[in-house]
Amino acid sequence: MKRVLVALALVTIGSSAILTAIAGPAGAAASVSPVLECSWKDDSGDSRSLFGYNNRESTPVDVPIGSLNKFSGTPGADAGQPTTFEPGRHVGVFVVTHPGTIVWSLTGRTSTAPGKACDNPPLPASAAGIQGLLVVGVVSLVLIGLGGWFTARRRRLRDATR
Repeated sequence: MKRVLVALALVTIGSSAILTAIAGPAGAAASVSPVLECSWKDDSGDSRSLFGYNNRESTPVDVPIGSLNKFSGTPGADAGQPTTFEPGRHVGVFVVTHPGTIVWSLTGRTSTAPGKACDNPPLPASAAGIQGLLVVGVVSLVLIGLGGWFTARRRRLRDATR
């Protein structure tokens, strides 16, 4: 009787581990979906499409480039899409330049571009960050220049009164 109980316990533990292994990543990955924000034409006539995603899990989900995370059409399977998907809805994550129709297949869901036209072609988050750094750099240079101008003016006024 003890042997039967031990065998039954081992089968239960083993099947639980197998079910966890099967449902874990695949179940989490299934909760991630692609989102086409909008599309526009660039100066060369190519389409540019801004994509985001929605991860309904409470933790990040990894979906490597491959059958569950790929683009069809030009530019190919890897179009710069993320492979780690943070929880929540993420808008404007990356832009893909493409000559025709492309489809982002992510965890069995798809999003096709070109799609809805953008009112104002936006910058993806990475480009917006670079643009912000440029603005800070320009403002800093202007302030440094003004500081130098005020210092020189003060010296001239001081020297003039001597």
